[in-house]
Amino acid sequence: MKKTLISLILTFCFLSSIVFAAEQRTIDIAKLSIKDAVDLAILGNYTLKSQREQLLEAIAAKRVALNLSNPSVSTSLTKGSNAGVTSNAYNASFNLIQDLNTGDNLTVTNTAFTGSGNGSQLLYNQFSVVYTKPLLKNGGLAAGNYNIATADNNLKTQSLTYEISRQNIIELTFLAFYDIIKNKQQILVNEEAVKLAEESYRIASRKLEEGLATSIDVTRSETTLANAQGNLISAQKSWKKARDLLAVLIGLTPEDMLDIDYVYVYKPGDRILDDAALIKEALEKRMNLLKLKIELDQAYTSVKYYKNQYMPNLNLVTSYNTNPDSSNYGISQSYLLPTWSINLNSTYFLRDFADEENFKKSERLVVLKKDDIASTQRVVEEEVRSSIRGIFSAYSQVNVNTKNVKAAELSLYAANRRWEEGIADNRDVMDAQQSLTQARTRFYAAQIDYLISKVALFKNIGVDLYEYLQKEL
Repeated sequence: MKKTLISLILTFCFLSSIVFAAEQRTIDIAKLSIKDAVDLAILGNYTLKSQREQLLEAIAAKRVALNLSNPSVSTSLTKGSNAGVTSNAYNASFNLIQDLNTGDNLTVTNTAFTGSGNGSQLLYNQFSVVYTKPLLKNGGLAAGNYNIATADNNLKTQSLTYEISRQNIIELTFLAFYDIIKNKQQILVNEEAVKLAEESYRIASRKLEEGLATSIDVTRSETTLANAQGNLISAQKSWKKARDLLAVLIGLTPEDMLDIDYVYVYKPGDRILDDAALIKEALEKRMNLLKLKIELDQAYTSVKYYKNQYMPNLNLVTSYNTNPDSSNYGISQSYLLPTWSINLNSTYFLRDFADEENFKKSERLVVLKKDDIASTQRVVEEEVRSSIRGIFSAYSQVNVNTKNVKAAELSLYAANRRWEEGIADNRDVMDAQQSLTQARTRFYAAQIDYLISKVALFKNIGVDLYEYLQKEL
């Protein structure tokens, strides 16, 4: 349990170091890399800020639960009166052992009794040592142990909740970043389409003057040019919108002069995409599954706690007392000889309605969590298979559209030649230009889809996207 807490704290410290590094590093938002964007998202996203605070609270709660078993000191002053004599009891108690896991307890207590009549005087001093050893410990789960287990599970759950959110934010940053690139590429494709349309319009106008074309050819070229210019404006609008969405995601505002580094590398993955192996890896690593298993463990803990809450307990109590019969104030008699005592104390509790319902509710929650885990495992398997299919599909689309671009370029060249030689009108040229623009659009979109599919696959099999970012990019 302590090892788990330490590992979680170290993990949080590592994440905090990433945040600190991002805070200290100068980032040029006018030319963001994907790594810069992710660091800013981790640093500036409000959801992650809020969950980091909740994680710190969970760590503090676990420390509080553990500290209840630490040695403690308490003092008190009690006043009483008997037969007109006022008595005071000054008490100092030391809990040297207070083990909430085993129930062992060792308490040392010193109490000084004073009386006030004609003057304050010490009546006697009492010194006690009490050691308790549970022999039957309610099935091993007392309230203190339950609180520790609950705090531990809450810390694990909160840590996983934070990590799940962090992975989601990183994935969203990838998607937003790649969306900007795709829209920028669409701008370049449409700019090239405008140039081709302008050239076709110029040629058609010249041929009309020379009597080698008709007004229909000019009108057709003019319409194609207008459509290309409209598509360019739409692409520019989509590009600006994509930049604004990224700015909000990483904690900036649309008014910030944000832009990105458009250099990216398309390369097929080097991992062998074996369905069975990747599904097995996902079932071991996926944090939402780990979180459900912790919730199931907490449900089992609650069942055990409420079930054992009313079982008989048996404690071995040994005590050493210097004044065993002087516990009432005002009694002047005091035995000077210390005494030892060994007792077996047993308690049996009657079950009440509220705790009976808590027990039944915990049992129902165990069944529910088991079903939830089984259902989530099926979802994870399907997500992995779907991601693999997505990668293969995107990779195939890249290859197909690579060939389509080359074919469209050849078709446009041939159509231009026929148009220039007067053996065809410019309808074929317009169609070829449109086909080339569409082929280029699909080619670049397929590359971006492939990169997005890689990110989705790694996320679905439980790979840390931040580590992927550092190694792959």
